[in-house]
Amino acid sequence: MPTVGILLGERDLRRAMRGLTHERLPAYQRAARRWGLQVVFFSPRGIRWRDRTVQGYVYRRRRYRRVRVPLPRVIHRRIIASSAFSRRVVRRLARLPGVRMFNPPMSRHKLVVHRKLRRVIARALPVTRPLRRPADALALLRRFRSVYVKPALGSAGRDVHRIDALQGFYRVVSWTGERQILGRGGLVRWLRHRSGRGYLVQQGINLARYRGRRYDIRVWVQRGADGRWQVTGMWPRLAARHMPVSNMAREGRRGDLGRVLRRSIPRVPAALLRRRLRRLALAVAQGLARRHPAVADLGLDLALDRRGKAWFLEANMRQQRWAPSALRRAPRAFMRQYATPMAHAAYLLGLTRRRQEGAGTTAAAEPAAAAGPGGGNPAGNGATAGGAPAGPGTTPASPSDT
Repeated sequence: MPTVGILLGERDLRRAMRGLTHERLPAYQRAARRWGLQVVFFSPRGIRWRDRTVQGYVYRRRRYRRVRVPLPRVIHRRIIASSAFSRRVVRRLARLPGVRMFNPPMSRHKLVVHRKLRRVIARALPVTRPLRRPADALALLRRFRSVYVKPALGSAGRDVHRIDALQGFYRVVSWTGERQILGRGGLVRWLRHRSGRGYLVQQGINLARYRGRRYDIRVWVQRGADGRWQVTGMWPRLAARHMPVSNMAREGRRGDLGRVLRRSIPRVPAALLRRRLRRLALAVAQGLARRHPAVADLGLDLALDRRGKAWFLEANMRQQRWAPSALRRAPRAFMRQYATPMAHAAYLLGLTRRRQEGAGTTAAAEPAAAAGPGGGNPAGNGATAGGAPAGPGTTPASPSDT
């Protein structure tokens, strides 16, 4: 039975096996079974390079069993490579002959990501500059009246601040909800403390609001059984009324996409807004894939302004899986986030082409059993994008990216 590897951090692997994270490992195995695949879950320390084997765990009969198996030919990277050791392992796997790792090393620096996308979605990118000195933020404040100051490598909304220019003073709202009213001198001192320390200043968008709450939209974009990009999920994240960010860790909460779109931007049909979000998400994924052909699983943060224009905010290279509670509310969407990467692993192993060839042979031999109208993607529902699929001959991303 062909094997696909799921690479996780040591601590994340232990916690996930105990059911203490949002990552539901049995869901991968359930999805892989359709393609005749066995999933092995392992961490960087489980790799033995001298004989190209890994010690990891397989999920069988509702329990995890420790195994040592040959290094899988296809690996889905789900690790946050925060240590020097894990970064070395990930880079080595990315350039190892005979191994296909999707979601390879690539820069998480927000400004770097924006620069990669500038030629693809220029009109959907908020103006973003490195914060080298207070004048950088003050110039954008004069232009847009509202800006965000955020770490270039931050996540989960940590240390994100919103600054609004008011009549003769400025309001600064921190990621914890704390508010300050500052004069120009006080703001300059506040900005000087963060200048040249890895922060960015970004144009503030006049976001659409739902019941007084700002929101953005998390969009899952994944490659499936045909190697093409598809949107596999979209859901709005509503910020708490006193918070500048919508992250779940910062008192944000999920909403129903259809209801939020209809009530927050009533003059634009919700179906049109969905299409704008899908088009933008697929354009972002394709733009990143031009630089990193092996990327295959992204979580994108998009936004809509009050006129219904779609904006790109951030790309998450290791998107967080939905919480288990979503299984009760949207079981198909919950499983799709696991099924689509496993279908892509089958594609990289050549299993989907063999199945399609077998189906074609059967159809030729039995013309009476003709296929119905339209083709279906085995990975599930969702908008798809054309372009060259990331097939077995794709060049891996540069190992110099982190």
